[in-house]
Amino acid sequence: MSRPGTTKAKAAPTRTKAWRVLVLEDTGELLTADAKVVIGQGLSRFLNVVDGLIGQGLRVLVLVTTNEPIRKLHPAVARPGRCAANVEFAALNSEEASDWLAAHEVADGTGASMTLAELYARAEGRDASETRLVGFAEETR
Repeated sequence: MSRPGTTKAKAAPTRTKAWRVLVLEDTGELLTADAKVVIGQGLSRFLNVVDGLIGQGLRVLVLVTTNEPIRKLHPAVARPGRCAANVEFAALNSEEASDWLAAHEVADGTGASMTLAELYARAEGRDASETRLVGFAEETR
């Protein structure tokens, strides 16, 4: 309680630091159960860096993508306290794929289950098996 004629000092508003997202794309060889044999200490170093970022309260979420099935990842990667979520994107079943194609005004014709990559390739008029370079590539002269 304050006395009459006195003012209470207001606390300065606290600013919460924004979260940042660090995306590590296509890191399958780094995270598999045999990673130590295949690439040496890379997995250990990766986990130490991630744990250090989290341990220092830097508010960094590390988003790791891979084409490896989750069951093939090293157990240290997905342990509680280190991994917030394991999200696996399976192929859409034939009905879901047909609905997606119809919503994007693309003729289906196959009636098969399809991955998101296959759906987008079809929507763009490409063969899903063709490879497209995306991102950084060495320039050829």
